[in-house]
Amino acid sequence: AVISRLDWDKVVRLFADIRHLAPSFLPTVENSTGQIVVGGLREHFHYVVEAMKGTAGRIREYADAPLSHHALLENAQVILNEIRLGVIHPKIPTIDDLTGNILQTAEEVEGSLRNHLVNPLRFRLGVEYIYDQGIRLAVEAGPKNVLAGIMKKDHPDLVVLSTNTFEDIENTIGCFNSQQ
Repeated sequence: AVISRLDWDKVVRLFADIRHLAPSFLPTVENSTGQIVVGGLREHFHYVVEAMKGTAGRIREYADAPLSHHALLENAQVILNEIRLGVIHPKIPTIDDLTGNILQTAEEVEGSLRNHLVNPLRFRLGVEYIYDQGIRLAVEAGPKNVLAGIMKKDHPDLVVLSTNTFEDIENTIGCFNSQQ
């Protein structure tokens, strides 16, 4: 489900208040200011809807959305921890979307990736970090341009280039490297 019109701290407090009714429900992704994805067991969803009635927020259910970034995936996390990921040293600055911090080594990147299954994704923190650094141009690599829209929601003046092939990514990086 997606909660809108409430900030991260308010959603965290709301879920703490109803923990005894809906123990499986947690905020899982902070996309932007006022847009937070939440997840949990279907039988607890109606408690979340009821709790939302006393707030300025709105909730929208996505029945087929996969559960991600949630403690219910702990068994999968154990399996993932046994797999060698083979992460290499980042060639460009990499921002941890769990914390908003810069990841500078392969070990830091791997640690962040390993923590993705069971920890909330705080995408907004990374966007805030780059924006606070004066960066106004971002590159989104992926099959769709969903993140571009999310970033521009909080920062309309941010220019976001979206690309979806490895060749496009290499060309984009090459353009930036030639400008330095």
